Amino acid sequence: MTIFKKYLLLTFFVAFLNLLIILFFFVPRLNATDSAQYISTILHLSGDHSETLYPFRVINPLPVLIGAILSPFMSASATLILQNIFFYFGSVLVIFLLINSVYKNEKQAFYGAILFSTAYPVMAYGLSPLTDFSGWFFYILCIYLTVRFFKKPILRKSFLIGLLGGIGMLFKENLAALPIFFFVFVFVCANFSLRNKVRHICVFLLAFFLPVITSEVMIYHFFSYSMIQWYLNVSLTHGNSFIYAYSPLRIVIEIARVFSFGWIFFLAGLIREIRTKDKNRTKILISLILPSLSFFLWAFPHNRIAFISAPLIILLGSFGFIELFKNNKYSRYIEITLLFFYIFINYFLVEFLLKYGDALRIYFK
Repeated sequence: MTIFKKYLLLTFFVAFLNLLIILFFFVPRLNATDSAQYISTILHLSGDHSETLYPFRVINPLPVLIGAILSPFMSASATLILQNIFFYFGSVLVIFLLINSVYKNEKQAFYGAILFSTAYPVMAYGLSPLTDFSGWFFYILCIYLTVRFFKKPILRKSFLIGLLGGIGMLFKENLAALPIFFFVFVFVCANFSLRNKVRHICVFLLAFFLPVITSEVMIYHFFSYSMIQWYLNVSLTHGNSFIYAYSPLRIVIEIARVFSFGWIFFLAGLIREIRTKDKNRTKILISLILPSLSFFLWAFPHNRIAFISAPLIILLGSFGFIELFKNNKYSRYIEITLLFFYIFINYFLVEFLLKYGDALRIYFK
């Protein structure tokens, strides 16, 4: 068995154990407001008109449509969880492939995939009856394909990446960050003429907006509602001081929860990258900065919204993780200890906030 396959199998094994813990210990106790709206919309679409259809839950139609199709066989909640299980394993795979593609290090890819799958937003929200995981999956997948495809760029690859991103938008709106990444990546990383760069971007945008506009027209026809209306309604009606519904302190807390103890690894990776001066990696990482900050365009910069920054955070975090003690003869034991501590911290945070989160929320609005 190759080293690649060995680490990939180990990654899936650890991810599977984590999945079981989340599903059995946390998911049944999580009660996100969005979940009730998704469930009600799925039930309405499946024929139970005593349930409310929320128009802003059908602007990304695929999760609720898949839920309605599966609803004769399982509960509406289970249909969303089942989709998230699929996207959970898909995301673990593509984040592993992305890290290995950028750093050429299977061990780092293993640690990065585990840091991703045990991050707080994944534990607290990823496998709940929500739709965030689909967005994370398509976003990471398109980043990976962009990094791989542009070693030998041809227009149909840009079209494919754009189309996958557009399909991802039918699952979750956070794929709106993808065009930002693609635009910056093409101009920073691609080694061809300005004319060809513009052609690739135009082909990408055409493919990206094709499913999005088609869906928007249909949704507006049937429900008289659009994604633009939804964004403006939320942004304009929930703003507080400055443009956010959260206080500055709450925003800092939400960002901290994205990677918790792992921010130490991120900082170590950032410092190491600056010292290493690998131009190709630096260009890829630079391409991820603006889309990673796109959650600030949302009135609620919650940690599960901010997790769109996961590719950048995990790339640097996994690099810092293996670099911290790589020259220590006990490095393997230190790495395993740190990994367990990181996982424990996130389990603890989820458990603590399940018990006391509602009581604490009044102090951190």
